[in-house]
Amino acid sequence: MTLRRASSADAQAVGRIHVESWNVAHRGIMPDDVIAKTDLAYRTQFWAERIADREWPVYVIEEGGPCVAFCQMIPTYGSP
Repeated sequence: MTLRRASSADAQAVGRIHVESWNVAHRGIMPDDVIAKTDLAYRTQFWAERIADREWPVYVIEEGGPCVAFCQMIPTYGSP
């Protein structure tokens, strides 16, 4: 298992993981039409933009080659 910073080449894999996880985790919680709007093309572009922003890093986990998970680090502002 490898953790590394995402590159622009990872945008589609991160988008795929995002869409698949929404389909599984939010089914029955979110309206079906909301889940249906989480399409791969939109999420790939969404994550390509975020991966390009070096101030808020995105990381991927690879296991045996392909990406299996991701996370994004976002700073918080103000006091808790």
